[in-house]
Amino acid sequence: MTTSVKSPAMVVLAGIVVGALTLLIPPVFSQEQVKIPPKSEYQYKKDYEEYNQIMKEADPAKREARLQEFVKAHPESRMIPTVANTIIYPYAQKQDWQKVISLAQDFQRLIPEDPGLRQTLITAYYRSGNIAKAGETVDELYKAHPTKEAAAEVAELFLRMKNTDKYLFYAEKVVAEFPVEQSYPAALQIAQIYIQKQNIPKAVEYLNKVMTAYSDKVPQGVKEEDWNKTRAFAYGVMAVDAYGKSDCARASEYYGKVVTYVPKSADAYYYMGMCKWKGGDQAGAIPHFAKAQVLNDKISPKAKENLEQLYKAEHNGSLDGLDQVLAKAKAELGVS
Repeated sequence: MTTSVKSPAMVVLAGIVVGALTLLIPPVFSQEQVKIPPKSEYQYKKDYEEYNQIMKEADPAKREARLQEFVKAHPESRMIPTVANTIIYPYAQKQDWQKVISLAQDFQRLIPEDPGLRQTLITAYYRSGNIAKAGETVDELYKAHPTKEAAAEVAELFLRMKNTDKYLFYAEKVVAEFPVEQSYPAALQIAQIYIQKQNIPKAVEYLNKVMTAYSDKVPQGVKEEDWNKTRAFAYGVMAVDAYGKSDCARASEYYGKVVTYVPKSADAYYYMGMCKWKGGDQAGAIPHFAKAQVLNDKISPKAKENLEQLYKAEHNGSLDGLDQVLAKAKAELGVS
């Protein structure tokens, strides 16, 4: 029996060959080692393709079932917001708000910070009559995204819900952080609410902001005729505030601006007359009361009473010639 003896060189060569073969055989990895991150671009593309395939399903019930299966299989997918909207939208169209709420709450567990989902819940709560829950969710929306843009959006939602206190809280942030050229609609709305609350000084504060920027120009996209009414309204409120503080000089100035933009304002002429009268200028008050009278507004009877009293005082107790004063007032105002 012959024994084969290998030279040292042959042993080394055999070792090199075995090592090379080992390198050529791929290692066996566990499933965890090759797991693709669920939010990676690669996985997103795969999920997107799968979503598109599901959307080819013609039967709505089957399509929704397949989308729900997708959610179970890929709970961390970047496609979840899109899938959520796709599933919820048909129920919103049917105004099945309880179903919308149920689905949106389920999806919130997966995407709790998604602003679109929060807005869906806000709408559903509001439409279903749960105003308190809608307001609570609106607050959460802002807390999650405390930006001036979010404040504007949240303010608008509270305005739609007729929650004026919450609206004021957010709208005042909007006016404070945005240029007046962008925030003037909110400022005007704030002023309206403060007028309803009988807080005229606060209303004036916001109207002043708007008039400082737009007293002599018209905002882009607004008709001049419409803006003239806004200016007359703003200056009218500012005049009421000044008159209430016995500042007749400023009140007369503001009422003068009112009639510049809305020439047939009986109230403005009446209080311009009152300011003249309080200042001791009875004769100067007469033309203003005459205009207030001929405009036949709610305040006209009171204007007539004051006019006749002052006219008599200026003409030895006589009303002779008053008809000429009234005719002149009509001519200047263009009324018959």
